[in-house]
Amino acid sequence: QWYQRRVHDIPAADAVIHIQMNGAATDESFDKIADNIENAKSEESNTLISCEESTGLATTLSIAYAIKYEGMSVKDASKSVSKRRPKAELDQTTLIKLSAWDRKLRRKQLCQKTMQMLRAWLPMVSVLGLLCLALRLFQDEIERQHQMEKETPEYEYFHILKWPLKLF
Repeated sequence: QWYQRRVHDIPAADAVIHIQMNGAATDESFDKIADNIENAKSEESNTLISCEESTGLATTLSIAYAIKYEGMSVKDASKSVSKRRPKAELDQTTLIKLSAWDRKLRRKQLCQKTMQMLRAWLPMVSVLGLLCLALRLFQDEIERQHQMEKETPEYEYFHILKWPLKLF
């Protein structure tokens, strides 16, 4: 596993997530680290994220939270993190992977929002479709009745070709 929750003796943090170098910069790890931070925030607990040898990986991976839960872009999130932690070096390779993950995440969120919107509007669209169908059936019935009336003897009086010929 690429991260571990550890028992610690740091008074300011309720939990410590230690990130190991191998396998940490994957889409799955970005999701997990963001979800762990969100869970800690929802429990109103403080979480310290650390990495091996202070490589900047923990700082870079914390950007995943800002992307997923705060809607920030990779660029804005990295600027925000750099302002808060000016001495931390952001891992450029991981930032590139985060950018690709961000695009995938945005597409996924867009699809989810589109599906939610469709589910919300589907009943109304269905009702409108049924109303249009009913109106069309009503129009067809009126047209059919009109055609039948044309064929009845009432209209023969107006049929010029059937008038008797009278010579003066």
